[in-house]
Amino acid sequence: MSSAYKLMGSLGAEVSLEDGLSAALKDGTLHDVTLVGSDGVQVLTHRLLLVARSKVFKTMLMGSFSEVTSPTVNVDFPGAVVNAIVEYIYTSKVQLLTELNPDNVEVSGDISEAGLEEFEMLISMTAAAAYYNLPYLCDSANNLMETYVKKFPSLSLAVLEACAQEYPAVSNNLLEMALSHIRQNKFERLNEGILCSLSSPVLSVILSDEKTEVGEYERFEMVQQWSEGGSGGVNRKVSAKTLVKEHLKLHLICPNVLAKSVAPSGLADIEQMTEAYKKHALRVSYSTFGHFCGELILRQSKPVWNGSQSNTITETRSGVYWKSDKMTCPPLVNGCKYMWAICTSGTKAADDIMIGVAKHSTTLNDNNYCGSQPTCWAAYGDNGHAWYSGAQKEFIGDGAKFGNGSHVTVTLDLSHDEANNGSFSISVNGAASVIVSRNMQTHLDSITDGYVPVVSCFSGSSAKILSIEELV
Repeated sequence: MSSAYKLMGSLGAEVSLEDGLSAALKDGTLHDVTLVGSDGVQVLTHRLLLVARSKVFKTMLMGSFSEVTSPTVNVDFPGAVVNAIVEYIYTSKVQLLTELNPDNVEVSGDISEAGLEEFEMLISMTAAAAYYNLPYLCDSANNLMETYVKKFPSLSLAVLEACAQEYPAVSNNLLEMALSHIRQNKFERLNEGILCSLSSPVLSVILSDEKTEVGEYERFEMVQQWSEGGSGGVNRKVSAKTLVKEHLKLHLICPNVLAKSVAPSGLADIEQMTEAYKKHALRVSYSTFGHFCGELILRQSKPVWNGSQSNTITETRSGVYWKSDKMTCPPLVNGCKYMWAICTSGTKAADDIMIGVAKHSTTLNDNNYCGSQPTCWAAYGDNGHAWYSGAQKEFIGDGAKFGNGSHVTVTLDLSHDEANNGSFSISVNGAASVIVSRNMQTHLDSITDGYVPVVSCFSGSSAKILSIEELV
């Protein structure tokens, strides 16, 4: 064996590029710049590698900035995140992502706090990855955050907080997941402590989400509670007034509640209150909803069913096949787009519910459920089929099935969409909408006395109306 081979043997196995760079990062061999995190943690690194992997570092360390000659560079991210960024630049791997796996999170005490510290670290990492133009690392961190939100839905508020602070790295998919959780719980998990801890921008995001199925007075109560809690004093009250002005439709709150609760709060200015009272005064009298100044009132805090003082329909008597009611509502108007929503419950068969649209004069009773009517179109929760004109038609997809505890939203688009000629679609639990019919305009044009939203319930099931709204 030659002396050269003997020498190689004495030095051990060849060091891989990855292992060599990992070792250089770990011990700082020949480092020429030190990155200092926002918490003072120092990371020894090499300009050449930073510049080679990140265009941002290239601009920072080779341009006209002071960092070009400085031996230390201050970074606005925690030291652990800075170290993760540098590790990724050196090895295309990040040990911290493995350590932050949500399966490693121990839950003790308040479940609403579970995973929060780890999640905030991930938010910081995605922001840093986006800042230094490392898209693959940004995507990996976002995917892990989605896993966190699925396991700990209470982290939805942390997502909204990140979005409100305009972190560029939070994906639209993650934002939609967070809002979907808020929608499904209808503010119910926003207890006083959590609510008062929210920032004004986060509350604005929640209030501006038109898919959140709560009434106008409930929205007002949330803003009022927020204004009276937490720190901020006068500034918080000013922010609350802005939220009311930008996001609430006060004319959808009944006049006596406006007078007894909204006006004394001081959160609505004189102009807003005057406009709300004016719209109520001009309103044509309907049982619950009404027409005024050409506008159809459709978003209310507590809509009711025809002939009932409740916003819930149910039938629990044995032997009765169907129980049905129409919502008290003026006829819908061509050229507009509408959305209404229910949540289902019951002790027997909550999946045996139909939701749709019918002729205004249609008779719905124990023996005449909406799917049996010649002038009614509905989606049937049990099997995902559509019913038109009294008979079951084609299967419209698993996405149209709904059962006990479902939140079901119907959209009727009569806004003269030539391609669809009026579409009727359904969304279950915030999922993508499924088209029930694309030709509603053709059917409805022949109805002279108008059409209204309808729901039919099987014996033992019930449905609660959550919201009705004109979108266009």
